[in-house]
Amino acid sequence: MQAPLAATARSGPISLGLRPEHLVLSPVDSGHGLRAKVVSLELHGGQIFLDLETAETALRLTAVAPARAGYRPGAVVSILLDESKLYPFSQESGELLVSC
Repeated sequence: MQAPLAATARSGPISLGLRPEHLVLSPVDSGHGLRAKVVSLELHGGQIFLDLETAETALRLTAVAPARAGYRPGAVVSILLDESKLYPFSQESGELLVSC
C-alpha cells in the first residue's frame, strides 16, 4: 500500500485511519514498534479498549486487547502497525483516497 499512500500525499494533506483491532500490542522491551502509554481503559465484555498516546509523534490511538491481558493506565507498550490496514482520507473533503 505504500505506493498509493505516496501518491495521495502529493494531492494534499491526509489523515490515516486504522481500526483498533489492526494494532498489535507487544511488550515495550521487545524492541519493536512505536512506544505508547496507556492513558485509559474501557472494558467491553471479554475485551478492553485502550486509549494510547505516543510521546515521539503526539499520536492518540485506540487499540483492543483481551480483558485478561492485564494492561493498566500508565503502562508503556509497543505498537506495531500493519501498513496494509491503513486508510488514507483527504483532510479537506474527508473522502477515502484509495480503495483498500
